[in-house]
Amino acid sequence: MEEKYNNAIKAGIIGGVTLALYYLLQFILGYIPVVNFLVAVLACLLWPVILLVSVGIGAYGVKLASQHVKTLVDGIILGAVAGAVAGLISAVAQIIFNILSALLSSSTSDIVGSAIGVVFSGVCGSVAAVAIIVVAAILGAIGGALYTFLVLKIQA
Repeated sequence: MEEKYNNAIKAGIIGGVTLALYYLLQFILGYIPVVNFLVAVLACLLWPVILLVSVGIGAYGVKLASQHVKTLVDGIILGAVAGAVAGLISAVAQIIFNILSALLSSSTSDIVGSAIGVVFSGVCGSVAAVAIIVVAAILGAIGGALYTFLVLKIQA
């Protein structure tokens, strides 16, 4: 694999881990009754955080591979790769935390209801995961294009 894609993947891993840590914080705080308001605020900020991280990671992926970027299309592709990797890691983390949340919130007296809740959490998480990957790739491409155009001064 070309070095420029390796750099974009590294940037995507950083972004994905950042988003996974955000989900972890939200998950942990959800089990502390005193901070329920903070959990609600974090949930409301989920898409803005995904937006900022994805655009930033797209730009960072281009920055890491800047010596290989010759055209604006190179920047867009590298940003999209970084965003997609970040989205993939983020989506996997979100599915895991959805299933864990369903498992931990279910009672042992209602085994059928608990099983349905876990399956439902996994299915809904998988559907949302596709959206997160696509949105992160698009936003990463935008970040890559912005960095290529504004910082590297490459227009075509």
